[in-house]
Amino acid sequence: MEYRLYNRPDSSIFDLISGDRETKQSKGLGLLLAKSTDIMNSVLRLIFKKVRCNTQYALKSLSGMVYIVDCEMSTPNNKTSGRADIVIRFYSNNKTPAFAIVIEAKSIQRAIHNNKALSQAASYANNLPQLKPFGNNVLVGSLTLFLSIHSTSSKNTFYLSWMEIIQLLETTGKKVKNHLERELIDSFRDFLIKTNNIMNHYSVEVMSIPGRVTAIAANDPNCGIYECPLTKEYSKYSKQKPIFIAFREKGGVIRSLHKLAGIEVLDINDDVKINTIDETGRYPDFAKRIKQYKSHFPAVNGVKQVFVMDLSESITLPYTVKYKKRSPQGLAYHDIKEFFPSSLCQTVVLLNPKKQKP
Repeated sequence: MEYRLYNRPDSSIFDLISGDRETKQSKGLGLLLAKSTDIMNSVLRLIFKKVRCNTQYALKSLSGMVYIVDCEMSTPNNKTSGRADIVIRFYSNNKTPAFAIVIEAKSIQRAIHNNKALSQAASYANNLPQLKPFGNNVLVGSLTLFLSIHSTSSKNTFYLSWMEIIQLLETTGKKVKNHLERELIDSFRDFLIKTNNIMNHYSVEVMSIPGRVTAIAANDPNCGIYECPLTKEYSKYSKQKPIFIAFREKGGVIRSLHKLAGIEVLDINDDVKINTIDETGRYPDFAKRIKQYKSHFPAVNGVKQVFVMDLSESITLPYTVKYKKRSPQGLAYHDIKEFFPSSLCQTVVLLNPKKQKP
């Protein structure tokens, strides 16, 4: 099953949210906070770590709390100008107001100073009558693309960055066991990354893959495709987000570092979806490259994880790279500096085997 919006493959619920891009992002985060206690707990831990004198908010869990997440909250009569992006109200199990959080979010596409956003959030906290029952127990924060170098939080205030939120979604999502909840988390993370086209998001620099057979297609200058099954056994292949992929050929030799342009999940013979992705222009000549891949492996079929290389940004290594000892059996992860010689006259670079990331 797949959902598309305006011919765009792999659309999600977050693409349906109305409003401009900035409000889409804050509304999406609000929805996720309301639907995922794992994300709510992770965000709270991040906020509590930043807030000074926060002992009164040191929750161990949300088990004894009821909370309401409001997006675009305004006064009941709408007389006050402006709307608060995200307001979260927490009540004890006897419905007594415990504390509240107000977050002013700025677009992930704009480098706005967090102090400006914090001032707006403070204004909403002081003027919204819905927050009066919480007295001084209101935390006020900003959410911007980056944190300014000289940011300092005072009592009951905090700064968040979208970069921190994306990393939080990445790490928390991996621990969530519920499939639908994990899918919601991953969809919002991907939505944020796609929204900010200038963001290069990755969790490892180089992922080393056994490729005695498959490296032929990845190394083909008219192909640059690698695929593996969409199964539990191979789910770890797309769990990490590398900048480069290194394919280990016979003897564990690595000849190139292939820059990863993206990962698609598709039936390798679904011409409609392949052509749809091709029309987006995300990967130049995508349909032709898939056809070239099938010329190398004509028997390939079924739904796959398809790794698409950036043909113009890959690196051909002018020397031999291999492992000092026996080549790893599965995936291995490395820093890119490990693939380059320490001296100009060095002709062989030896890698140390590394354990797989979880």
